[in-house]
Amino acid sequence: MRRSSLTALVVLLLLACPFAASAADPLAGEWTISGRDPGAPEGVSEYEGRARLTREGEGYRFEAEVDGSTYRGVGLFDAAAGVFSLAFQCREDQEIGLSQYRLNKGVLEGRWATLSAPGEVGLETWRKVR
Repeated sequence: MRRSSLTALVVLLLLACPFAASAADPLAGEWTISGRDPGAPEGVSEYEGRARLTREGEGYRFEAEVDGSTYRGVGLFDAAAGVFSLAFQCREDQEIGLSQYRLNKGVLEGRWATLSAPGEVGLETWRKVR
């Protein structure tokens, strides 16, 4: 009887592990995005959108819809530093860019630049929806 109870407990724990791992991931899930383009006045949100981060091995797949444009990319998270780096591409105009965010109390705040204008930096804030 004791052996069957122990076996049942082990099976239950093994089944729960994938759910515990995904719940502990601070980045995977849906996010709202607000940001401003380079040169925009401070405090003004010029655009809004939604993003999805999906964990794949040690990296993240990125998909987003921002003001009618579709973006996709790949990201890496340095948990020790709390820094998420993201390479992205706009599907419509093929623009390529790089973003870097710091995770602070469940909010990602950072900046981005594109290959066509590397000296111009925009700002973004992401808030997790689920």
